[in-house]
Amino acid sequence: MPSKSPKNGKKPTIRDVARAAGVSPAAVTSALNNGPFVSQATRKHILAVAGKMNYRPSFNAQRLRTGIKGTVGLAGYFQAGQEYPMTLFAALEKAFQMLGCQSLAFTGASSEEVLSLVLRGLEEDRVDAFVFCLMGMDEKILRVIQDWNIPVLEIQPHDYLRSRRPVARLLTDDEGGAYLASRHLLSRGRTDLFAVGGPLDDDWAPARFQGYRRALAEAGVEDRADRRLEYSRGEDIPAFLARAAGIIARGKGPKRGVFALSDEAAII
Repeated sequence: MPSKSPKNGKKPTIRDVARAAGVSPAAVTSALNNGPFVSQATRKHILAVAGKMNYRPSFNAQRLRTGIKGTVGLAGYFQAGQEYPMTLFAALEKAFQMLGCQSLAFTGASSEEVLSLVLRGLEEDRVDAFVFCLMGMDEKILRVIQDWNIPVLEIQPHDYLRSRRPVARLLTDDEGGAYLASRHLLSRGRTDLFAVGGPLDDDWAPARFQGYRRALAEAGVEDRADRRLEYSRGEDIPAFLARAAGIIARGKGPKRGVFALSDEAAII
């Protein structure tokens, strides 16, 4: 009995072909691309099923096979108004554009919402690779990505070094970033420097404080306790920052500067 296209009338996807042929999506991809991971008999079977289903590879997949750069999906979840993730997405889009690639954003307010969008993008064969930005890749997401066998990069804070997930990762360097930012301020003569932010029990905070202190030590500037304004978890952040701004404004001079340890401290 010949294989049928999906009952909903939509264009069949790689997953539909894999289900009908009784193989994995990765096997279908290998067969369509004349890859080395399936036998000749399996390849013939998959191609026959794909032909009966009138499956046609997407334009993105064709570009990838011919060596022309394709489409990268940028996946992440964050709340409206969060500056850092939005800035990161914009930078990635610009970088991929410079490389001759286009990018598609898969964003939402929760990991479940993003995963649903990622699945749809995979099933519609819209992307050639994914970058997961600042979101945890749980076992469900990992199984999906491994099933589809496409390149994945995960951008995460440094604490994800504790994880041993089998994906390529780009980890942020909180200490190094804080050191460079502080050194920049000090090199501009801002030696009366306040460090503002917290809470200190967040994973990133100790590393950022360490980078700040290292820059002070190299510049021969004393690490003064009255120049460290730290808030605790549960404390009203706007109220704390208003109070910190009042402290910093007292005796303000040309050498005074502020190193913000968090997005909230920098923005507010």
